[in-house]
Amino acid sequence: MKVSQPTLSVAQKIPFLRQQSLQKCPEISALFKALSDDKSLMLFNTVAMSPGNSSALFQNLNLTRKQYYSKMNSLTKQGLLIRKNGKYHLTTMGKIIYELQSIAGVAVNNYWKLKAIDSLQTPENLPKHELIKLITTLVEDPELREIILRTK
Repeated sequence: MKVSQPTLSVAQKIPFLRQQSLQKCPEISALFKALSDDKSLMLFNTVAMSPGNSSALFQNLNLTRKQYYSKMNSLTKQGLLIRKNGKYHLTTMGKIIYELQSIAGVAVNNYWKLKAIDSLQTPENLPKHELIKLITTLVEDPELREIILRTK
């Protein structure tokens, strides 16, 4: 006679998931460290753009197999990637970090415009409405513009 296991409801699973997440929560500095070199960031971005197709990359990036797997292991350990059926995919955390680093990339590409905005932010330089108009004109990316205007 086969005895079936009781199925737990989502509400019953939540305490277990909380306990598990507290034990494995990565440090922000460790996330940044995992992405801190160009090759790791390239691997991470490649997985984000084409999940499952990263294994041939170690040759394109001039990585040894050991370097490739070490970097992928680090990204996986930090909760950014998961391996399913031998292929790497972004985790939910990985998707969020990917979007955040994309915005950071847009900010870097607009570095000089942001410096100009910074130089005009002192109260005696420009009235607030003029500064807002300048930001709207200078910053073309809507997400970046929203972030800048939200923090004014």
